[in-house]
Amino acid sequence: ILEKEQEQSVVYGSTDFGKTCATNEKYKELLEKVSTMLKIKPHSIKTEKGDVVELLTAVECKGIVGNDGRHYLLDLLRMMPPDLNYLPVDVEHISPAMKQFDYPKTHKHRLCCLRQELIDAFIEQKYVDFYRSIALNLSKLRSTESSTANDTTQQTNVEEAKRIVNEISVEDNSREIIQSACRSIGSVKDNEFDVRFNPDLFQPHVTLSQTPAETAADIKLLKEAAEYLVLKQIPLMIQDFQDHSAVPVDGESLSEAMHSRGINIRYLGRVAQLLNQQSSLYYIYDIAVTEILCRSAKHVFRSYTQSVPLHLLSFSISHFLNCFLTIITSPSSEYLSDEFLSSSSSSTLTNNGPINTNSSLTNLTNSSSQKPTNKKKNKKHQQRKQNPFIRNDFLSLTSKTLWLQLTNEAKSRYNFDLNCDDIENFLEKYNVRRTCILRSFCSKTGLQLSIREYQFDLANKSTRTNNECFNEEDIINIYPLIKQVPPKVKAKLLS
Repeated sequence: ILEKEQEQSVVYGSTDFGKTCATNEKYKELLEKVSTMLKIKPHSIKTEKGDVVELLTAVECKGIVGNDGRHYLLDLLRMMPPDLNYLPVDVEHISPAMKQFDYPKTHKHRLCCLRQELIDAFIEQKYVDFYRSIALNLSKLRSTESSTANDTTQQTNVEEAKRIVNEISVEDNSREIIQSACRSIGSVKDNEFDVRFNPDLFQPHVTLSQTPAETAADIKLLKEAAEYLVLKQIPLMIQDFQDHSAVPVDGESLSEAMHSRGINIRYLGRVAQLLNQQSSLYYIYDIAVTEILCRSAKHVFRSYTQSVPLHLLSFSISHFLNCFLTIITSPSSEYLSDEFLSSSSSSTLTNNGPINTNSSLTNLTNSSSQKPTNKKKNKKHQQRKQNPFIRNDFLSLTSKTLWLQLTNEAKSRYNFDLNCDDIENFLEKYNVRRTCILRSFCSKTGLQLSIREYQFDLANKSTRTNNECFNEEDIINIYPLIKQVPPKVKAKLLS
């Protein structure tokens, strides 16, 4: 459907980060309703040649007319407004209240965006402020004493504000009152409530074609949304936990509770800090810390498995689980037998060819208890140097090195200090069972293990023996994880 040359296929958007940009009247007509629903502000950018192009999406979005005549939109990564708390911006764009929490923070990438649920909640709060602003201006206009106006402002709720707004007449200078309320909340239009975000703010490769006042208004609105997330939405969720209106029972339900309120998972460390301040929510605090640990282990595990050849995958996964959930003080390179290394070297082609995944691992356990001599160690070292697929990440992993990576990952990604050296220290500090950690980790990584009773207590030894907790036979399969978002409305084609 989309098999066309790159120069001829894209009729809307940019393929070179804003250096050149195309527009299309049909796409602008179709995206008008979409931008209204997603609260995207129509804005103009300036290309490298000085041309001004009006867009209703982020600049990376590309519109392609398929061979079937339908209009398609690709690269929707930045349809939501950016998260100012995790962007490398100047400190002047951060409010003093957010600076107290050490914002902005660095993240792994620049695609940190606000969730649609948060935008909906923020727009609803802005809508309430809009009515209250109109009611305040009307009260000041009709009142003869300032004290009366102040009393009215404090006692005015949303329903009363709507009733006062409905009583607006021409004699009350309603147009000036509405325009003043629109300016106070940052509305795009000056005669009605319409709050939208500019998705191309703080993009180094995009040159906006608008006045400095418009840019300042867009930044102010984005700053207010970021403050609303940290100062309002997260404390409201903690209050719901205290009122038992929402009770998470595991990490998955905690993630769902955060997502339903528009809170990204990268704020999990902030949520854990607030939970730690409430003594009645100690059980949810343990769930949050366990979720941070398992998610950090998932990221470390992904990079760990990328350096392992396929014929060593089951053994490497079992070694990772042993280092994660038990105490292993010696690296796995000391337990690889000569016969195992020679078989792995012969199964790997020297010209970067395919890897033989049918190599037998049965001789590993029987020969692991034999203590090699210095001559055998030198021979194994030469074989590892000749085999480009056996890398240091797999060979040198121990419980100490793994938990050091986990603590660094939790600090850099979630801004939370685990302060644990191994699994035993973690279990003593938090009231969590080892099987719960194993189940959560397997569900996040797609691991399938054999069903049996794992003896964790017997596995806490300084050497690998036949009584180790996990072995390569326990690894049944690794299946892909498919994430999907349930649609709120019925999908509709653009044309």
